[in-house]
Amino acid sequence: MTTANPLLGEVALPPVNVAGFEAGGVMVLDFNALCSLEGVLAKKIDEIGTAVLESPSMMRTVMRVALEQHHPTVDEIEAGRVIQAVGLDVAAELILKAFTLSFPEAAPGGTADPRTTAAPAGTGGAASKSGSKSAKPPKRSGGKPRASSRK
Repeated sequence: MTTANPLLGEVALPPVNVAGFEAGGVMVLDFNALCSLEGVLAKKIDEIGTAVLESPSMMRTVMRVALEQHHPTVDEIEAGRVIQAVGLDVAAELILKAFTLSFPEAAPGGTADPRTTAAPAGTGGAASKSGSKSAKPPKRSGGKPRASSRK
């Protein structure tokens, strides 16, 4: 069976009696795959999520796109054969898992929020206001006292 890395959003497809998938496969819905889905289906990702379970053609397209990264020669017909071989319910579960792994912050119990967890630029301890002078006075070279200037 082919191994998948869930930390990379990959989902293992079980071995099926379809050419090229006898040892299983790997599905992934990464950023590029999600962009492809929006383009091919002419829908936003949040519209695809539940509709994929109601439309066989949409499910087949999502399966094809999810398989493309690790199986670049897969086409719609092969994706349909894979769905039929694993069964509609299992295919739906695998697709749902792939969607869930592509949005870990939205998963049940997920805590990641890129808008609040990322530190804004320039907010480290040594940062100063933009355009302001450094808080430390410049050091003189040589360490010798300067002569006073005449007024």
